[in-house]
Amino acid sequence: MVFFPPGENGFRSLYEYLYSYRESVNITYSGLENLISENAFYMMKKIKDELSSDEIFQKKVNFISQCLLNNNSLFIKFINAKKYCSSYKKTILPGVKEGISGSALWGYNIGINKNLKKENRNNIKQILSYLCSKDTHRKITIEKKLLTPISSLYEEEEVCKNVDCKLFKSIQPILRPTSEDNNNYYFNFLNYFYEYLFQKRTLNDTIKGILDLTKIYYISIGTKENNAGLIITLLISFILMFISVSFFYLLNKNFLENFIFIPIDFWILSMLGSILILLVCFLDMGKYTVLKCHLKVFIFSVAFSLETIPLLYKLIENFPIKITFFTYINKNHHYFLLFFIIFDILFNLLCIISPYTIKCKIITDGQNFHVCFMSERFGKILILILFAYKLLIIINCLLLMIIEWKINDMQYEVNNLFIILFIYTLSYIFFVIINTIEIDHYIICFVLKTSINIIFALSNYIYILYIGNKMTINNINLMNKKINIKKWIVDTSEASIPSTSYVVKENTFSDIYSVNFQVK
Repeated sequence: MVFFPPGENGFRSLYEYLYSYRESVNITYSGLENLISENAFYMMKKIKDELSSDEIFQKKVNFISQCLLNNNSLFIKFINAKKYCSSYKKTILPGVKEGISGSALWGYNIGINKNLKKENRNNIKQILSYLCSKDTHRKITIEKKLLTPISSLYEEEEVCKNVDCKLFKSIQPILRPTSEDNNNYYFNFLNYFYEYLFQKRTLNDTIKGILDLTKIYYISIGTKENNAGLIITLLISFILMFISVSFFYLLNKNFLENFIFIPIDFWILSMLGSILILLVCFLDMGKYTVLKCHLKVFIFSVAFSLETIPLLYKLIENFPIKITFFTYINKNHHYFLLFFIIFDILFNLLCIISPYTIKCKIITDGQNFHVCFMSERFGKILILILFAYKLLIIINCLLLMIIEWKINDMQYEVNNLFIILFIYTLSYIFFVIINTIEIDHYIICFVLKTSINIIFALSNYIYILYIGNKMTINNINLMNKKINIKKWIVDTSEASIPSTSYVVKENTFSDIYSVNFQVK
């Protein structure tokens, strides 16, 4: 008679049965994905259908206890009971092969308060020493007939007079697997098994469902579980190659000589920011660690500064009102950027005081995965300040744009800057949303995060590249117009036409150039 009642007892009964299906005594349990485990499930269902019934398999503990007191059963699988009919004999559980068995261990836990006063710690040590001593275990084994983990006691004649030492020594124990939520784990484990035994769930679905209860899924470059990691890796590699090749191509085409949108070094650092944001995607691959969690925040915060501070500097440079502080920034733009980078570094070092923890998201009928989780209140405040600080940079850029847009001569330039700021703002909003909402699928979570990073980095780089290229063409056209004007002046002077003076008004963002002639 075999029974699998709901709860921990039924789980233990099933798990030790599966353990008895391993290939040999000397190997440990290899997992449900092994073919032998499939045979174990199949055999249990066969026993239920041919030798027992659905009703008996679902009986409660009281029914089995009553069976132990009479001799109406041929075989009963139960715990190490003290009271049973003399017609029965205790043996180890049979396995798939002779000599193979399995018994799930269970016992009592002792909890000790870590905040104990120093004077009480020695008392606790004495209590634990007594409870774990060989003498105490000898007494409990003899009097209570309980199994002891001190195997040497089964060699003592006094102990063997009171308990079946041969039986106890032949037991092949196994520790139960644990989960962050044991009660739900036991329930779901048995629920999958019940659906296979009594309903129509397939064997493959049953085993996969049980595996997913404790298995932690993560993104990898390999294709064993999914192709998301490989696809994203190839895509990012292609983008990085595009950025590198385009940079050196433009360098050879004298692009940087004509690039006057922002300082050359700022443009290069902005490109570096795009690359760093792309590299953050790789930190979401593989198993999560506390170091990875902090590196993601650090790299993103530095990359965001490298992307946005050049834009803020350009707006300060174009500001129409003369302000002493703005003048200082214009003359020391390297220190301006360095201030924000140092702030990012110091702020992220401060976050180490309240480190991240790795939280396991348990997904019912799904795939569990790890996420970075800030559990400490101080850490949450720091992260909130970091997000607010980045948002403040965007707001300052927006305010400067509104002021400068009112000036007609700067509207075209501000419009171009606004598009860049719009890209930053939209990407930032999506970044905050994706990292705040609860997503219950690890692949969707990964794809959304990496998509935001890729769009942010690539759109920013391409648009700044577009503006720079347009400015380069405009500057070349302007130089050609200047040359043509000078040639025209020379030609007209040779033809004895009255000399003229001219003024060239140039706008680096527009194609509109005017030449005013005044006759002397």
